[in-house]
Amino acid sequence: MRLRLAWLLWIGMAGCGESGGVGGTYVTRDSAGIRIVEVDVPAAPAQRWVVSPSPVVEFGLKAPANAVLYFVRGAVRLSNEEVVIANGGAHQLHWYDASGELLRTVGREGAGPGEFGQLNWIARHGADSVLVLGGRARRLSVFDPGGTFVRSVPVAARGDYWGTFADGSPLLGQDRYGGEGFVRQDVVLWKLSVADGSADSLGTYGGDEQIIGRDGNMFFILSAPFGRQGVFAVSGARYLVADQEQYEISEYTSDGGLARLFRIRQTPATVTSVDIDRFREGSIAAYEGSDLEAWQRRLDEQPYPDVFPTHGAMMVDKLGQLWLQAFPKPWDELVEWWVFDPEGRPIGTVTLPTAFEAYEIGEDYLLGKWADSLDVEHVGMYGLSKP
Repeated sequence: MRLRLAWLLWIGMAGCGESGGVGGTYVTRDSAGIRIVEVDVPAAPAQRWVVSPSPVVEFGLKAPANAVLYFVRGAVRLSNEEVVIANGGAHQLHWYDASGELLRTVGREGAGPGEFGQLNWIARHGADSVLVLGGRARRLSVFDPGGTFVRSVPVAARGDYWGTFADGSPLLGQDRYGGEGFVRQDVVLWKLSVADGSADSLGTYGGDEQIIGRDGNMFFILSAPFGRQGVFAVSGARYLVADQEQYEISEYTSDGGLARLFRIRQTPATVTSVDIDRFREGSIAAYEGSDLEAWQRRLDEQPYPDVFPTHGAMMVDKLGQLWLQAFPKPWDELVEWWVFDPEGRPIGTVTLPTAFEAYEIGEDYLLGKWADSLDVEHVGMYGLSKP
């Protein structure tokens, strides 16, 4: 079954320096060598871009049984418009042409060259090579544009993939767990060398808010309701850090030096009793354990924040524009994204389904994954047109 999505992208140009107008106020200044950008999110952008209501291309529709997509770990688009998908369920990389036809499958489960114990993430490397991290063996593997295995190196760090620097080095974020009760975990950011697998630490930042404890002999870790998370992205030779506590994004050079602060003049939304009740009802309805009464008690006793996180995820597209997601509540089906140009000027808003996970945003496309009502995974490309 194909999921149809109706998306509208609204774009409104902002002023530069310090100004007002359709795009809101945009202010820049320097403080001790650090550039500070402050903006107002535009309330009524003027120009409309349109995202196709259904995929321009969907991958895997005609794949054989041994190449069905499940546990997809990412996808990249090459310069010749081929798309490579990391299919974690089959321990394979799949190459597709621009029309969605399967060209080749590469890899299998195993510990040898070109094999994967598991697939963690995929990234484009250099002109058109592909970089993959295999989890159990902690091994970074490179494949050429035709899918031929080139080499692999053991890596000194592992973690979530947040993007690739201009020099080809991946940015990884490794969670560090600890504590008890209501805690915010740490995330260590690593700049990973593709040449030898070595990792340079870029510092420790705020990670996920969690509730950690024991229930009898059982040890549990729960995501905090409406909890804050560490959010990261890469833009050229710099990386971006946001902690969701305030509308501020810190931009660092690739050696960890603070270069710019990006602030949005917004106030976090208040968490109401209606929000808490709706969260509890949804958690109870989704509970699949054996002791519903204990689960209800835990939901009643756990702390709830006074305000929501300031925002959700963030991405940098192929044009260097920042896409920042409004915080998606657990029951939201659609969520707004704000778009800013490389200088920080607000240029529009985008409404996307919360079920869609974007892997890559180009000048005229969005590549990503979603699941249908039967939890079947789909990977496709949607067109982005500008009037």
